[in-house]
Amino acid sequence: MKIRSNLILLLILPFLILHTQEKGLISITNLRANLEVLASDEFEGREAATRGDRLSQLFIISELKKSGVKPLPEYPDYRMPVELTLTKISDKSTFTLDMGVGEVKKVVRFGEEIVSWSKYRSDTVLNYSVIFAGYGLEVPEQGWNDYEGLDVRGKLVIIASGVPKALNPENDPAVEEEYSGAKLFTAYGKGAAGIIFTGDKSIEEEWSSLSKPAISLPSKASTRNPGRGVFLMKEEGLKKLLSGSPLSYAEYIQKKEAGEKLSAFVLGVSGTLDIMAKQEAGYTTNIIGYVEGSDPVLKEEFVALGAHYDHVGIDRGQVYNGADDDGSGIVAVLEAARALVSAKNIKRSVLVVLHGAEEKGLLGASYLSDNFGRMDKIIAQINIDMVGREHQDSIYSVGSDKISSELKAIVEEVNKKTVKFAFNYKFDEPDDPNRIYERSDHYHYARKGIPVVFFYDYMLEDYHKPTDDIEKINFEKIRKVSELMYHLSIRLANLDKRLTPDERPD
Repeated sequence: MKIRSNLILLLILPFLILHTQEKGLISITNLRANLEVLASDEFEGREAATRGDRLSQLFIISELKKSGVKPLPEYPDYRMPVELTLTKISDKSTFTLDMGVGEVKKVVRFGEEIVSWSKYRSDTVLNYSVIFAGYGLEVPEQGWNDYEGLDVRGKLVIIASGVPKALNPENDPAVEEEYSGAKLFTAYGKGAAGIIFTGDKSIEEEWSSLSKPAISLPSKASTRNPGRGVFLMKEEGLKKLLSGSPLSYAEYIQKKEAGEKLSAFVLGVSGTLDIMAKQEAGYTTNIIGYVEGSDPVLKEEFVALGAHYDHVGIDRGQVYNGADDDGSGIVAVLEAARALVSAKNIKRSVLVVLHGAEEKGLLGASYLSDNFGRMDKIIAQINIDMVGREHQDSIYSVGSDKISSELKAIVEEVNKKTVKFAFNYKFDEPDDPNRIYERSDHYHYARKGIPVVFFYDYMLEDYHKPTDDIEKINFEKIRKVSELMYHLSIRLANLDKRLTPDERPD
């Protein structure tokens, strides 16, 4: 159901705030006031294609207008509309395991016991050989290989949740996150046709959220299904599949609790995924404004600032407010943009973009990169996604030398002269199992050859949980990030020439 814009405006009027005249370049008072609105229950978790999405758009646009950030001529209301396709998999869909002639088939039902991570857009029936591959990890330096002697090419692979104690003896959440991220890429790298991850209690707690419609960009391939499916299954579904197998469910639980290895084996004769999908249309927007440069020629080029304004919405009556993810980024960009409006002698223009539908697969940034007519005028992009938690004086810097090492040198120079963050470059490692460089909006600018830098706090404790609230935010850290964006924008905007891409070996 669409809500009229004037009705939504009435809803957000109580939240509209006046900018303070607080001394200093970046105002903590403004940061806090804006985040108190965007991370409030009234904004319903800012999920893409929902009422909370539209409320967020109106509030952010009102703040840009108040700050003096102008709309581009091609987007006079600051909106770049992004059409979306919402796909729901019917609860009548099933995964059936054939145990052989004369044996009873085991049926796991979608919605109740299994959900799809992959975006199936039309009805499909898939048939695979099925293999249980333990934890699905290959860690040679630790002497661990769940795939030893296993050929998973063209097969559906079932992978246990968690990490064995041998690889994470201290139960460190960061280690768990790293290895969990590696599981998917390892299975894909070995040619798996599909993957079913078994759920733990944390997955089951988020089950209704995982059962929401998948959101994607419509295209000529809007009815095409993914080549390799990824699914999540409750342990109740796994209990069905393991009955009568070489590893009983009770043994599975016992071995997991003891941190022991889970041996791989073939499950049944074949597995059939019978998926029925229904589509409907939705929309979001990229919010775009700019601060005009002063040079008559260079002002046609841009330094782009970005964050995403969506979050994950409401689940089982709980609002996921996303104060850090990415409320912190939104308010930092808004405050940097406000300060830039008052800056003098900035040669190039500064493009301010709040991307939609990042949480659904970087959809807003993907659409913008393929449809914004001035992508070739962007000389660099600064992206921030989660910058209000963890240590106040450190931040993860990602991707600054992936395209141009000149950008990395400038980022370090500006940081040293201004806010003096300790940069952590962990996620620039070429073998980063988390692939953080590919997991936020900057990636679609980089895909077009634009040098990027991404700032990120690596907060895991409340990531995508209803506890990501404003009470846990460090506003001094956001202030420093916003100030760094401000100074870095000016430094890049005043370069005599565009950044030079590094020569890369073929």
